[in-house]
Amino acid sequence: MIGVSAQRRADAGLKAGDVAEILIEHDTAKRTVTVPSDLKKAMSKEERERFDRFSFTHQKEFVSAIEQAKKPETRRRRIASVIEIIRTKT
Repeated sequence: MIGVSAQRRADAGLKAGDVAEILIEHDTAKRTVTVPSDLKKAMSKEERERFDRFSFTHQKEFVSAIEQAKKPETRRRRIASVIEIIRTKT
């Protein structure tokens, strides 16, 4: 049994509990995150290297949190928070 998200089920015309045949393929596509310029400027060279060692998913979550900020001060706070995580988690 493999769980399938509600969105994927809806896209396929299925509902919860339906039986379906699904082909699973290994995805080897390279994933990259576009780092916002203000985050780039805030990071030292070492911090950027550490950021680049995080998984695609973590990088995406960091950038998404920053980009979703509505106020400039929130964005600055989130950038500072991401940098603190980079410093302490790698």
